Amino acid sequence: VDKCSPYQDCSVTCTSTSQCNDMVIECPIRGSCNIECVGTQSCQNLVVNASQSQYGHVNVVCENNELSMSDHGDHDQCNGLKVYGSVMDSNTGDVSIACNGDLHACLAMAVFCPLHGDCLLACNGDSACA
Repeated sequence: VDKCSPYQDCSVTCTSTSQCNDMVIECPIRGSCNIECVGTQSCQNLVVNASQSQYGHVNVVCENNELSMSDHGDHDQCNGLKVYGSVMDSNTGDVSIACNGDLHACLAMAVFCPLHGDCLLACNGDSACA
């Protein structure tokens, strides 16, 4: 479990294979949670939990590593991702997920939208959400 500081914005960047696989990130009580998953299988089965956040947004970006030398391209950046939005009455922050990676960047993703904010999902890559 990676706990962010409870009262300030939190940023986590995962850039290598398996770096943040099976990790649980507990977002701040008062602050935004920004997660960036770059490259093949960098955040498989990652859990982002903002359910107790009183204030703040959740932003997750899953994308290709532009510096990758792989002949097969990047894939499965956020396969199995689970995101839990805030259930607190005070939080009107959004959950935003951008699946910009190619080939199953966000396959088998589960998103639990916030009680009072919007859920924004963008599937921009080739077969990103399929």
